[in-house]
Amino acid sequence: MDRQTPPTDFKSIAKAVFDDLDMQQLAIFRQLSGAQRLQQSLDLCDWARSLVIASIRSQHPGISETELTQRLRQRVSGNYAQ
Repeated sequence: MDRQTPPTDFKSIAKAVFDDLDMQQLAIFRQLSGAQRLQQSLDLCDWARSLVIASIRSQHPGISETELTQRLRQRVSGNYAQ
């Protein structure tokens, strides 16, 4: 029995799911106070910073705090070479 399944357009399915999630997230953010929105932004910045630090440490085990700080500044400014 040769049954063919129609091709699935995963890109359009993913876009529809994420579009719906984006609208739900916007609705949640609209309910937050200005202070809560600011705190969310600061938390996101801290999270992103920790990801960059983890990346640098994984590429340079044993890096000094001074060198880590310098590389972090370079990454954040977009002025770095890996």
